[in-house]
Amino acid sequence: MILRRFMQHVKEQNWFAVGLDVIVVIVGIFLGLQVQAWYEARAERELEQFYLYQLHGEIEEAEPYAISSIEQINLVNETLQQILVIYRENSSFEPFTELQCNAMIRSHVIANFIAPLTTIDEIEQTGRSLIIQNNSLRSLMANYKSAK
Repeated sequence: MILRRFMQHVKEQNWFAVGLDVIVVIVGIFLGLQVQAWYEARAERELEQFYLYQLHGEIEEAEPYAISSIEQINLVNETLQQILVIYRENSSFEPFTELQCNAMIRSHVIANFIAPLTTIDEIEQTGRSLIIQNNSLRSLMANYKSAK
């Protein structure tokens, strides 16, 4: 219909109508592209919210394990401090407790609890890291991946 009208205006040499038809087509294409860009941006925000929701759940699940790991590390460190005090202050040898022996055995082990956050893996594998708008969160996610 638009093409038929456009051709009719060209045959009649009605240049104003030809120009108006061209402008209408250009504006229509421009508006269509803007609506598509708006839709894609909206879909990205929804996907970002989905990823953030998933990541929040994974972190909440991992938190008790991380706290337990930190508590165990602190217990080992405190026990090693006690052994050091006993070693420096007492000239007589007293047998170490089982806890102290275990602390000495584990003293060289560097415990680093890293929770399996599969959402970060998925975001990286799909190449959608830029979908996360918060720069500090993206930086933390990169730090997580490098520590893993």
